[in-house]
Amino acid sequence: MATTYLSPGVYVEEVDRGTKPLEMVGTSTVAFLGECNVGPVNEPVFCSNWSQFTKHFGDFQNSEYLAHAVYGFFNNGGARAYVINVGNWDEISKQEPKDGKPKFASKAALYIGTDNGPGTRTGLKALEDVEDVNIVAAPGNTDPVIQDAVLSHCENMRYRFAVLDSPEVIEKGGVDKLPKPRDSKYGAYYFPWVEVYDPFKGNIFQPPSGYMCGIYARSDSERGVHKAPANEIVRGAIGLKYNITRVGRTS
Repeated sequence: MATTYLSPGVYVEEVDRGTKPLEMVGTSTVAFLGECNVGPVNEPVFCSNWSQFTKHFGDFQNSEYLAHAVYGFFNNGGARAYVINVGNWDEISKQEPKDGKPKFASKAALYIGTDNGPGTRTGLKALEDVEDVNIVAAPGNTDPVIQDAVLSHCENMRYRFAVLDSPEVIEKGGVDKLPKPRDSKYGAYYFPWVEVYDPFKGNIFQPPSGYMCGIYARSDSERGVHKAPANEIVRGAIGLKYNITRVGRTS
């Protein structure tokens, strides 16, 4: 606050009027990990809308699942997302090994990442440098190793929640035979995949995690975190891979 005025004019003085009221803290900042043909690799990029995502990572033709997941997130009410492009495994796997050893043993290694210190971490390890993430998703990845790594990350960080995808196709035995991740209070598992429109491929099926993350954000914003994100409209979905019915029994 100024104590001496050297010339005539209009001055603003801030007066402390006691303790400020508590402000709401966001609960739906999502981190998406996926493979993309363009954009920075292993760098958490903040996006607050679809246009920002396309500026860095292109559109639907540049990734198999990542772009649709992020689009579904924003379309369903999401507003804050960090995107990590872990690289393109198809291209990385073709690279010549250095010093007689491959750079990565499998696709899962891209997502698990390496810890070379702050600012140089990769994959999930890179999210340790970002403090305001609440939800983590790796859209379309049903590899048990990747899903376990995402769950372990959320459990270790303690204030994060994993949104996991089921396989697209049910094998023999029905839903009961679907491979499921281990039990954890830090994650949710979603089935079935949703049918959406792709401007380059037409109607296709995509994993539900990105859409569900958007519903989380919309429910928290409109109703509050006390309300479960259930019985909500999935914007952008025109169908499901499988129709789910509930069989009841009456006496």
